[in-house]
Amino acid sequence: MFLKVCMTVLLFGLPIALWKMAFGFYGAFRGHQASVMRHLGDVGQFCTICVILSSVFTYLIPLVAHVKNCSGEKNTSANCLNQAYGLKTMQQYLLVLNLLMLAWDILRFAGNSRDEARPPSGKEVPKHL
Repeated sequence: MFLKVCMTVLLFGLPIALWKMAFGFYGAFRGHQASVMRHLGDVGQFCTICVILSSVFTYLIPLVAHVKNCSGEKNTSANCLNQAYGLKTMQQYLLVLNLLMLAWDILRFAGNSRDEARPPSGKEVPKHL
């Protein structure tokens, strides 16, 4: 029950996070002045979140519903066992994708070098900042 409440609260921030990622993705192709690592991180992060969300909505949610139907009784049929193994595989796949999201964040942070980035106006960045 507690997990459902936490997930519901976190879902309210998802559109804001998606908007920020889409804006970074768009800025990478519109010539926003940033380092190559920052652009690579923006593009990779947006593509990875799209893969995660499509995987959750197309595979994970239906698979959880099927496994829930099997778990009510002591059902050891081959179909239920295959679905349980599929659920475990899907969770491992999502774990790897979430670690990739962390790697993209680290790359974006490392790409925020003051030496490479310039503001879009072309003005010099003060050195004391």
